[in-house]
Amino acid sequence: MMPAVGGARGRGTSAENVGGGGGGDWSSEVTGNGITWAEGSFPVANFDEPNYEDFSIQLNTNRFNTTGEYFDPRNEAKNPPGCGDRPGCLGWQQFVYMDQAIFIQYWLLNYGDSFSPGCPLYWSQESGTNNCWENGNTTLTDPVGLATLGGAQLDTIILTGQQNVVQECCGLGEFVSNSVIMWDGNAMYAATDYQNTLSLNGDIPGGKWTTAEFNVFGPGGGSELAFNGESTLLVQTLTSNGTATAPSSPASCDLRSFTDETNSLNLVPNSCCPITEPSPGIQFIESNLPGATAQGCPSIANACIPTGLIQKKWIELEVEGDLGPCVDNPVSDGAGGTWEQFDWGYVDWIYPETQAYGVWGRIGAAWVSRYGGPAVTGQPVTDQEAIPYANTSLSAQIPYQYNEFYSEDHQSASYLVWNPYGGEGLECETSDNVCIVYGSIGAAWWANINTASGTLAAPIDEAYAVTGGARQDFVTSWGTASYATWNASNNVVCAYYGGGYPGLLWQAGAGSCL
Repeated sequence: MMPAVGGARGRGTSAENVGGGGGGDWSSEVTGNGITWAEGSFPVANFDEPNYEDFSIQLNTNRFNTTGEYFDPRNEAKNPPGCGDRPGCLGWQQFVYMDQAIFIQYWLLNYGDSFSPGCPLYWSQESGTNNCWENGNTTLTDPVGLATLGGAQLDTIILTGQQNVVQECCGLGEFVSNSVIMWDGNAMYAATDYQNTLSLNGDIPGGKWTTAEFNVFGPGGGSELAFNGESTLLVQTLTSNGTATAPSSPASCDLRSFTDETNSLNLVPNSCCPITEPSPGIQFIESNLPGATAQGCPSIANACIPTGLIQKKWIELEVEGDLGPCVDNPVSDGAGGTWEQFDWGYVDWIYPETQAYGVWGRIGAAWVSRYGGPAVTGQPVTDQEAIPYANTSLSAQIPYQYNEFYSEDHQSASYLVWNPYGGEGLECETSDNVCIVYGSIGAAWWANINTASGTLAAPIDEAYAVTGGARQDFVTSWGTASYATWNASNNVVCAYYGGGYPGLLWQAGAGSCL
């Protein structure tokens, strides 16, 4: 790993890359007591091409003053490093997963100078700098589980860095150890250094560890992890800075990166959110998806995020603010697809189609609460939009909103129409002004409005049984009542004038009208 150079962005990176120093990443900052442990994870990891072999997962501290005075119970003769009175010297600590291993990397930044070059005993010097580094104990992890990085692997990873007060070891009494712990979805691994190498001392008021940066980056040396294809990560960093007498304080989003490594994603503007449960921390989104936007802030950890085709549709519709933030993660829609609920509606992906559609507002609520959602009414095959009348006199009127749905079980289409505009007695008479048009009447109505002579603008009520078939009432293009009938004996649909104006408007099918 490498530290960011002079607080600026890393070498060879653009302003869009995540990491690389400066304002290249969001870190979780706490106040009051210092951090005693921090935990990073990716609740959602969506990759188009999940085969990345060279990467590192880093949990980084802020830079801090360090005396470096410590006991090493395994090697009492080892020189304590410490910055001493060296001007500009700071400590920095990284909890790292890389190359199927976890370890802690310790840094003394700007340790050497022209008067006192070199590094402490057993430490290495970063090429071309006055920075010194040392790796702690290393623990090997499953050599297969993370040999390549993909969304299915990354969203199971939890990487933790922590300090522990060791009560007694090796006859040396109480001292502080440092550990890195990783859960890979199947097993837990830990590497512990039984010394407080840099005197991080996060458990005291005004402790040195106050900010934690977590992310996935290139594999050291200031390198970049380049994501191919469309990729989005929800990044979560939790911290603990509480004691028995002083509970944890809220975390805040600190736009600051400490590492020189980067990834090729972009921080989504305004997406960083402080969270309070189960521990203070932050969540934010990074993506290379064009037009990716922030969603509402959650209050608890592991909140949802739209992904894949649902995410694409959400981004498209959020330009107009139609859906709002997600409420839950995507689940099966009961009709062979996947859907996700948002504050003001739903997005449903119809497998195996390469498109998802949005249903929101009154239509979305009615679709789920009154019409059974995708498992009963069917899946949407259009977004909610104005009915596309071919008759210009209809299209010039107030745009009635609709969604078209298709049911594989019934092999038929249906239409949910929002009609609050029909005029007195001519709006849809349901409580939410949403009416369904389906079956033979629905098919004939839809065919008719797609002709230049279309006459029935929107439903006034829902179909109801009459002798010999069914009837449904509509408002016409000129603002009067009309109706359509379905003859069960021959499947003929006929539309009539209403309101005292008898006569046939049109007929669909051969045979007698009802």
